[in-house]
Amino acid sequence: MRRTNPIKPILCAIVLVVWIGLQFSHAQVDSTFAPKTMQISSIKGVITIDGEFNEATWKQAKVYSGFFEQSPQDGRPASKETEVQIAYDESGIYLAATMYDDPNILVTSLKRDSWGQSDEFAILFDPVNAKANGMAFGVNALGAQTEALLFPNDADDSWDNRWRSATRNYEDRWTLEAYIPFKSLRFEKNNLVWGLQFVRNDPGTNQTHVWSPVPRQFADADFGYFGQMFWDQAPQGQAGNINLIPYVSGLTRKDNANNTTEDDIQIGGDAKIGITRSLNLDLTINPDFSQVEVDNLVTNLTRFSIFFPERRQFFIENSDLFNGFGQFANQPFYSRRIGLDPSGQTV
Repeated sequence: MRRTNPIKPILCAIVLVVWIGLQFSHAQVDSTFAPKTMQISSIKGVITIDGEFNEATWKQAKVYSGFFEQSPQDGRPASKETEVQIAYDESGIYLAATMYDDPNILVTSLKRDSWGQSDEFAILFDPVNAKANGMAFGVNALGAQTEALLFPNDADDSWDNRWRSATRNYEDRWTLEAYIPFKSLRFEKNNLVWGLQFVRNDPGTNQTHVWSPVPRQFADADFGYFGQMFWDQAPQGQAGNINLIPYVSGLTRKDNANNTTEDDIQIGGDAKIGITRSLNLDLTINPDFSQVEVDNLVTNLTRFSIFFPERRQFFIENSDLFNGFGQFANQPFYSRRIGLDPSGQTV
């Protein structure tokens, strides 16, 4: 008579139970972090950017709430309520946001592009919805603006553009109203779906809240967890997008020993010309270094050059196309060498 081994059926049953449990757990995780959706509506009348929501558009537009905590915990409802509304006209996008909070607002800096240490709110776009790059527009509770180009696992806040915002503070909340022109965005014609995310920093509780849930092991700006914004009519943008940023700087040097004076005047500027809605021509003449943030002080005791990040406005446009290739001296394109001779002197 053939004897069977009772251990094999037991092991098969255990494996089957574990597999079913993993599938159920995976389904639960997918459901928890499923991307959210939003419908953007056209405005009714004129909107004044003043931080108050008195216009007919905001009284009729749908209110989106239900933010999630992303850090230090994730996947659970945010401890403080946030409400957003969004609308558009032929020239740009309008945003109204209400952040409920106590009156002890924390703002550490009024400097532009000082994101990360204050009570803040940001809207993040992926206009092409390709999860490859995008742009962010943020404001702290006292109105200091931040804008940045977004790349996978990186962001560049050296990027500046034109948009308007206003904030107001109350006992139980602070509000934000903003207008972002289509001229400041890059998007494809006839695209009815954009990637979208909202991020709120709350340093009082050391928490980060997001509209579309993001696991804490990922950045709050991770494209893979962006929600989706649906247009009832695809935005067409505007033709004739030309931005000119000229500058004039002067310098006087005086040599008291030789009683001589030397004057130096420089003129230059940047230009951005929209050829199509997704293609820009960027030009620069004698780039202005006076608006560039000072590099960190580094003592170099090696025989190799130090590579600093690019911060000049002209050279950061589309820099993500080159940043992912090679490392340091092996990169095919390093714009910080432009304008310098081999000894590091200005050309």
